[in-house]
Amino acid sequence: MIQGKDTNFGREAIDFFGRNVPGASTWYLRLAVDRLILDRLRMMVDPKAKQRMRSLERRRKRNYDQEYWWRPGETSPRRGPNIQGVTGG
Repeated sequence: MIQGKDTNFGREAIDFFGRNVPGASTWYLRLAVDRLILDRLRMMVDPKAKQRMRSLERRRKRNYDQEYWWRPGETSPRRGPNIQGVTGG
């Protein structure tokens, strides 16, 4: 803001909070914190949040041929994780 650049203070504050919230770095809690708390907050403060989430999904699919089992912005997963994809089976 000080440098005159376009910014979204709300989005940046939520991102900062997400990186620094106690317990969120625990691997088995991280996705739940992202989907159930941070994604909700992002959608409240950033009108383009849903668009950014879909763009991230398309980029991951294009670059890594990877799909989400719990898509950003959703409150519950559509399916379980693909364990065969992890093991190469």
